[in-house]
Amino acid sequence: MEALHKQPGDPADQFLRPVENPDHSVALVDIGFSKLQKNDLVRARQYFEQALKIDPNNGSALLNLATVCEREGKKAEAESLYKRILALPAQGGEGKNGAAEDPLKALARAWLKRLQLGKGSSL
Repeated sequence: MEALHKQPGDPADQFLRPVENPDHSVALVDIGFSKLQKNDLVRARQYFEQALKIDPNNGSALLNLATVCEREGKKAEAESLYKRILALPAQGGEGKNGAAEDPLKALARAWLKRLQLGKGSSL
């Protein structure tokens, strides 16, 4: 991974070093999302994967990594990630007494359906 860091001094890269701090998982997703917005799929993937090493149930990391996979044409991997999101434990109040579905799960369900129907190949 160090070989990919050709721009020395990028402060965000400090988060790519393995540290078991759950707060870092959230920071990694934020940085990865920034890379994704710039269409830097390689770096975005690195940040999302590192976030998942720290917190395997980080729904935002899973959802954004699935987006990267779709943009890379890796539809089977994206489908697997969407299914992982749907299998995550329920958040507080989700699905109880008519409570709304977790927004990440709703997105994963919709994007999985779109992917399976073969509609809208670009995200």
